[in-house]
Amino acid sequence: MHPHLTGNKVEACGPIIEALHQCHQSGFWTYYTGGCNDIRRQLDKCLHAEVEWQDLRLM
Repeated sequence: MHPHLTGNKVEACGPIIEALHQCHQSGFWTYYTGGCNDIRRQLDKCLHAEVEWQDLRLM
């Protein structure tokens, strides 16, 4: 799981974070067989976009 998934840094990614938590809690087999991988990729993209947005704001 990504570190520091709280606060206003990731407000835009909140629904995806919640979906990933729910997927992980839905059962070991889903988690183990990669059932959460699509949501994880969405979260990775969202967090990457959030970091890029923060970098642009600092320029």
